[in-house]
Amino acid sequence: MTLNVRLRQASRDDPARRSMPSVTTADAAVRASAEELDAVLMRPIRRLLGDRRIVLVPTSVLHSVPWSALPSCRGRPLSVAPSVACWMRATPFATAKGVPHADGSVWVAGPDLRHAEREVRQLHAAFGGQLLTGERSTVDSVLSTMDCSLLAHIAAHGRFRQDQPLFSAIELADGSLYGYDLQRLTRAPRLLVLTACESGLTADRGGDQTFGLASVALRLGSSAVLASVLPVPDEPAIDMINALYTRLAAGDSPAAALAAAQHEHGDFGFVCLGNGF
Repeated sequence: MTLNVRLRQASRDDPARRSMPSVTTADAAVRASAEELDAVLMRPIRRLLGDRRIVLVPTSVLHSVPWSALPSCRGRPLSVAPSVACWMRATPFATAKGVPHADGSVWVAGPDLRHAEREVRQLHAAFGGQLLTGERSTVDSVLSTMDCSLLAHIAAHGRFRQDQPLFSAIELADGSLYGYDLQRLTRAPRLLVLTACESGLTADRGGDQTFGLASVALRLGSSAVLASVLPVPDEPAIDMINALYTRLAAGDSPAAALAAAQHEHGDFGFVCLGNGF
């Protein structure tokens, strides 16, 4: 809990965050907090874990912990779910054929984010699919294009509302795409990747009831959502994202691909939500 508070205090509304290479280099206090939380939650069971992958079902504020910052979790495939039942209901994202090509993928860049368009254009050039940038990345266009898609990647400004989590939003060309807007989808993308600040945060309402952009997508059919629980530095995260897709294309599961990419290129607070195996 201390880790999460300190990480978010060190990152939120901090202009220097845009040039930080990773969360783990933010400051010594953050690293110390990660060690403290790891000692309480993970170290007692580390021997039992071995090198196994992990399914985490957190409670309360632990939903917003950047788990890959904990020493016991670094480089380890890990999926976070609101409940065991939710995780078991989710259909694993099939990676036998790598990243979906042609009409199976959607790449979106929101406005006023310096490197977002470069990020999605590189991915579109590598994998094909539908590309929405500039004036084309409207709320209606994004929703209609990613409806029932296999993979959707959105690079945009994001904001989380703890008081009204369904008003958490991603900024697009003509305004905000709110959490409740996702309910217009017939089915959410099988794999949803959000390189948007705090887009992986959820508000816990007790039991397995969590609310936020990612949790809505999971309820609407996404197998997994890859999103950050912290502010995301724009340019430094691109290498990590490229490594993520290289591993997905090679057949890694979303959880394994994300764990390896963040371990190699810096921890940006991304978590794999849902069933990422």
